Amino acid sequence: MPKLYADEAMPAAIVYVKFKRLSLRKASKKYGVPKSTLNDHVTSRVPDHAVKGKQPIFTAREKTEMM
Repeated sequence: MPKLYADEAMPAAIVYVKFKRLSLRKASKKYGVPKSTLNDHVTSRVPDHAVKGKQPIFTAREKTEMM
C-alpha cells in the first residue's frame, strides 16, 4: 500500500511523540501518518531509514555486466 503522507511528516511526528509534546494519536492526526506506523517507528520496531521490499539479488554493477 502506498504511503499517503509527506516525507517530512514521519520524522516530525516521531520527534513530537518521543519528546512528549504530543500523544501518539494526536501526532498521527496532525501529521497525517498512520498511528500503527508511527508507533512502530517510535518504539524502534522499524529501524530508522528502513527500506520497503526485498533486497535485490544482483547489484547494479552485476546487472550491467550481464547486459
